[in-house]
Amino acid sequence: MNQAIAWVEANPLLMTVIMWPLLTALFTALFKPRTPEQYAAIASKDPAWFYERWVEVLRLVGAIGIDPVKALQIVKNILNPSAPR
Repeated sequence: MNQAIAWVEANPLLMTVIMWPLLTALFTALFKPRTPEQYAAIASKDPAWFYERWVEVLRLVGAIGIDPVKALQIVKNILNPSAPR
């Protein structure tokens, strides 16, 4: 890990030009807006205990800065995934 950090510190331009766009593309793909049907399809995958919570995390990241009421409901869903939505 220390070697990776040293490399990043030694190559800031490369990190800015290559890694930053790759990281932002990854986050954009993960947290893009989805329809309720798409969320249901993800949540139906196995293992259900993981994917039910993963869907709620995706929804939380999408709502946390915009809709605090919705974000609190999603946190409740993460803690109790079998509750009706």
